Amino acid sequence: MVGLACAFSLACGGDRAPAVDVASALPDDGAVWTISQPENRATAAAALEAMVYGAHVLLTDGDDAYAGTTRRRMERQSNGTWSLALPNGAQATIDRSDSALVLHLPSGATVPLSVQRGASAATADRKFDDGRQIAQWASYSPAASGVRLRQAPPELDDEAVVLTWHKVARVPFDAAGVTVRNKALQQLPAFDRPDSARVWQQRLEQRLAALPTTETFRVRVNDNVSEYDHEQQRFSVHFFEPGTYLPLQVFGEEYRVVFSNADAARFINMPKDAARPFDESLRAQGRGVLTDIAFRVTGQGDPSGAVTGARVVRAELVEVHVRNRQESELFSPALSASTPTASRPTALDIATTDVAGLGVGTDGDLFERAASRLFGKAARRAAQDNGYAGFASVIVVNEMGCSSMPGRGRVKAGAVCATAFLDRDGIVRSIRIERLFPFIDGETFRNVLVQRYGPVADAVQRTGYTLAWGPVTDSTTAYARSGPHNALTATWNEDDDMMSRSLNAAPRIRVTLQLTDAAWIATQSR
Repeated sequence: MVGLACAFSLACGGDRAPAVDVASALPDDGAVWTISQPENRATAAAALEAMVYGAHVLLTDGDDAYAGTTRRRMERQSNGTWSLALPNGAQATIDRSDSALVLHLPSGATVPLSVQRGASAATADRKFDDGRQIAQWASYSPAASGVRLRQAPPELDDEAVVLTWHKVARVPFDAAGVTVRNKALQQLPAFDRPDSARVWQQRLEQRLAALPTTETFRVRVNDNVSEYDHEQQRFSVHFFEPGTYLPLQVFGEEYRVVFSNADAARFINMPKDAARPFDESLRAQGRGVLTDIAFRVTGQGDPSGAVTGARVVRAELVEVHVRNRQESELFSPALSASTPTASRPTALDIATTDVAGLGVGTDGDLFERAASRLFGKAARRAAQDNGYAGFASVIVVNEMGCSSMPGRGRVKAGAVCATAFLDRDGIVRSIRIERLFPFIDGETFRNVLVQRYGPVADAVQRTGYTLAWGPVTDSTTAYARSGPHNALTATWNEDDDMMSRSLNAAPRIRVTLQLTDAAWIATQSR
């Protein structure tokens, strides 16, 4: 086997085999384990977490576990459980017997796995069901992503915030275009309009040039505080919850201000004996509060991926005061600058990144062997002409088996589909893996994926919801041609069909992970 650098929590030592490495081959023996209980909305989040760590389908042989093409060493602990190294230093614990595995994931969620002998794994036979489930929608909707709006008071200089963002984030500012769209100028007499437009455009350009990039802005928002969380012993300030943004209407466009260190101001920790009178005072005023914040603009985009759009202003809180309606201060957290790793996307090492245990740069024969053992029968064929020209062939498992189609019935939750795109030398250059889940809301999807891969480089919301990491690469390699076109993407889509629509049933969710060898793509376009 080809060992990787030892960078996981189960460190290498002496002549011991590394805890994680890329397999050179998969064993002929061993057992394939898949999620054993029927998936439902209560267990879907745990199944998703298992998928992104490559543990939703495992092949075990002795003390080795194979997730895709990645070998992970299982090590027995003194308490009788087994440890399993996961990517990014994460670790799972396994309760292990001959007939069952119980996987304890980093989040604390538990996933039971049962054994399936031979090559039949998640999708050896296409699965359908006629089960009906009445919709109980969670907070996410494709159109709004569960976002909570807060109005900015009029004293905030919205224009200064927006111009500072253009300057800090180096987003080109089209002063001429903004001038043309100015409704006040359009209402002037035609004779006066050209001179007035020229003066107004010059004023904008001069203000943009003069604004400092370190300006501190202050704003007050109408806010509220949650009920007391008895388990965590804390209250929550709603304005700082994920997905919340400060909307600014400037130049005829909406700009969305998000705060990279909002978590530092979100919770009011308090023991129960002090929480009772505090809660009573909140109830007396309908839980409403006034939150005064001071912030600086630091960049572009929401690192958590919760807020999407073309004009997302990333800012950093420098001061927060939560007050009651009588202006008495209730809470003022100690704030520190968010670290670059916490607020900005880190460089994606494509060579060591995987999607559900599958990586690029490996031999196509290895992928075919692994996919056949874990997911079902694999087929190899020539690449289609409408894809990236550098892909010579593809290997598919359960092609089109993760989407419901008219006349074919509903695909059952738990279906897995995998596709590898190979170059002319038979090396895997892009991988796509899909799994169908019961309904998962977009916020859960976002949390699991950001926990796995870190702050996002881009996030797009159209008919689905896509998070992206790594460098931008050729658009013809992307899962969605409309973007984003980054090397790694995760997409949340509804598996919509006529049965769901006519019976008002909650749709199943198709999660698609795709990893592309952007470094190799770059060498092909030179």
